[in-house]
Amino acid sequence: MLDRNEPLTKLWGIDDEKISEQLSLEKNLVEIDRKLQKLLDGKSFAGSYVFTYFNRINIYVSDPSKIDDIENSHEMKPYDKYLYFEDVTNSFDDLMSLFIKIIESAKNFKPKNVIIFTDILENNNSVYINKDDRNVPFLNDIKQYRPIIRLLEVDQSNLDNGIRSGDYIYNDDGSRCSAGFWAKDKNNSQTNYIVTAGHCYRENRENIFSLRPLNSEEHSYIIGPMLYHNGAPTDAALIYLKNQVKPFAVIKNLDSKKHPELYITDYSTQIPSYGTHLCKHGSTTFTTCGYVIGLNGVYMVNDELLTNMIISNALCEKGDSGGIVFHFLNLNKVSIDGIVTAKSGDLFLVLLLDQQMILKLTPFPFDTIIILCSYRILDFNNECTSTSKMYKWGEIAFLNRKK
Repeated sequence: MLDRNEPLTKLWGIDDEKISEQLSLEKNLVEIDRKLQKLLDGKSFAGSYVFTYFNRINIYVSDPSKIDDIENSHEMKPYDKYLYFEDVTNSFDDLMSLFIKIIESAKNFKPKNVIIFTDILENNNSVYINKDDRNVPFLNDIKQYRPIIRLLEVDQSNLDNGIRSGDYIYNDDGSRCSAGFWAKDKNNSQTNYIVTAGHCYRENRENIFSLRPLNSEEHSYIIGPMLYHNGAPTDAALIYLKNQVKPFAVIKNLDSKKHPELYITDYSTQIPSYGTHLCKHGSTTFTTCGYVIGLNGVYMVNDELLTNMIISNALCEKGDSGGIVFHFLNLNKVSIDGIVTAKSGDLFLVLLLDQQMILKLTPFPFDTIIILCSYRILDFNNECTSTSKMYKWGEIAFLNRKK
């Protein structure tokens, strides 16, 4: 009988003891895929997808005459055994042309709660949208662009809008969210923040947040006010932590017997590959993992567009909003990718670190420098030290991801 207590074993259908081996396979495939991306032109190819379980990369080809160019290239010859070619109808350029037209239609018709992204596996653009009469004009208009349309039951809440990543936090109106990750003010070593989703903010409220410890319906305590928040085109906020609230660069992993805590040891600096694993931890569904299925996600809510979102199919529900999104480095160490910003059907959207407008937009103080705290640079008192990665508010080059 297989021992499957870890999030990745549930995703990959393997025994716990095989996780390290599988992570190594995925890392190798991602390195190959990054080299491959430089060779795939948009007119002849539609992208690639990493299949870790099968230890291969599928390359989607709209012009089969170009396959030899890849197979015989100096860069790919050493990796020939990992490459599988599959014929498709639409090139990447074709898909992007249609994608842009669908986005323009969304701006015109302003549909309610819609997710739009390019689905490499389907060789098409996908639209996840609520069954709502107000969305009919938009749906009728985009039929000419032949996207895959998935109609969903209406869910008005849509991730309604001490401390560890993914903990249950709630606003003073009772609305539930999840703690994202720990940030610290470089100019004041005593000032700590928790990053979460901007839509956890409520108009005409004091926006004082409280923490509810795990498995406790009765006991909770105030952690502090939301000082800064942004909506579209991104969705991020900072909650100031009161002095008595001690943050930890740790994720609870309660389903695991061997690794009940995951240590945050790094921050991602690269866009993930299609098909690689992506996990999240939130206060409702805890730690779950899925695959990267979209890299250009657009989400329209309240007539505003959130753009450049990563799309994943990991389980995500109400209350997970703002929770940490990450990938595993080994069995108990993880690297942050971003935070949960929305869900639709069986998908959720990820706000990547380098796209968080907490580092770009004017509502935030441009003279503040923060440190993003990770476990590897904490001292024995769990203090976030000056060797942490430091970024100035307003710097557009924050974690400038390699394209």
